[in-house]
Amino acid sequence: MSKLIIIGNGFDLAHKIPTGYNNFRKYLIDKYPDAYRNKGRVIDIDKIKDKKLIAVELMLYALDHANGEDWSNFESSLSIINFQDKFPRHEHREDPDEDNNTAAEYLIYIIKLTAIFENCVALWGTLLSEWISEIERTIENHKYDSIDSISRLLDGDVKIMTFNYTKTVQNLYGKSGVKHIHNRVGQKLIFGHSTIDPSYQEDCYNSLGSNFLDEILEMLYKDTEKQLSKYKDFFQNIRADVKEVYSYGFSYGQSDVVYIKNIIERIGENAIWYFTKFDYLKNKEFLRKTKIKLRRWGFKGKFGIFE
Repeated sequence: MSKLIIIGNGFDLAHKIPTGYNNFRKYLIDKYPDAYRNKGRVIDIDKIKDKKLIAVELMLYALDHANGEDWSNFESSLSIINFQDKFPRHEHREDPDEDNNTAAEYLIYIIKLTAIFENCVALWGTLLSEWISEIERTIENHKYDSIDSISRLLDGDVKIMTFNYTKTVQNLYGKSGVKHIHNRVGQKLIFGHSTIDPSYQEDCYNSLGSNFLDEILEMLYKDTEKQLSKYKDFFQNIRADVKEVYSYGFSYGQSDVVYIKNIIERIGENAIWYFTKFDYLKNKEFLRKTKIKLRRWGFKGKFGIFE
């Protein structure tokens, strides 16, 4: 019998490692104060001098408009944040009867916006990587300590899947074979929404245009099926002999449902799905809702709490 450990951001937070949503926001504000001062302005797309500063400015805008303060909330919100308040309004409404000059001006406007966002999305990955690399150096320099209860949990025949970019399990507990489902520090980090065929409300089209908004959604899409394929051997090796699943600090956001469903399909019906006492004490309502989600996704076993 083997154990499956699912690790989320709460795992790092339990070790006092500052990898929270608000920690990243503070990092951006401290390092790029000009972007923070400008986060409420309308960007003049013809006068952009520092592309990285614009990327930070838009990232702060996205963080501030996310529906909640967990990473999963931020990723899910990327499918609905339209950024229309950050750019000058354009009166064009994609009318086929308008004159050619107006249509040409609008096309140039959209091309400029698309180029800005393509650059920003690439730089968002860079910003995340720079932040995580700084945190990783503190972990490697032994600034944080292991936790006895986690040492016991990770002992024996365990399969470990983490949604974190940090190598906390490897550095603090000496474990190998850890699967970083969204990649890890030193690799291209995977983030974004996983909403299939998302769409903005019609009133958003007045200022930015539906074609451009659709392109933003595509840029910010997280291809979970690709990641499943990348780690197919790991998932295929999750068999009915996995009788215990331990969840540590994982938020069960909509962006990651596909991975959890895949696990549920493979484990035995008599498995026990454990949550940490850390999660239980932090938010009992979250735990209640998560159990409902797991039932809806097909889990038939029992639930438990471990120290």
